[in-house]
Amino acid sequence: VSLRTLQKAFGEFTGCSLGDYERQVRLEGAYKDLMKSSDRPIEDVALSWGFTNAGRFSRYFLNAYGVTPRSITRRRPRS
Repeated sequence: VSLRTLQKAFGEFTGCSLGDYERQVRLEGAYKDLMKSSDRPIEDVALSWGFTNAGRFSRYFLNAYGVTPRSITRRRPRS
């Protein structure tokens, strides 16, 4: 099948685009990393999951989880 056919079928089956799904998977990974007790900077976590723009990462994160990445790091236990 063509790429466009695959994209269309994926969207019809899941209700979201391939790009939206891929972003959600990356956000979930970043969320898990931020919840770990470490002193790793938010920017490093975002970059490791492919988010090159910190402001956009924060916006996506807030839309997905209702909290900012910074509020997650403030709540995690210190190691």
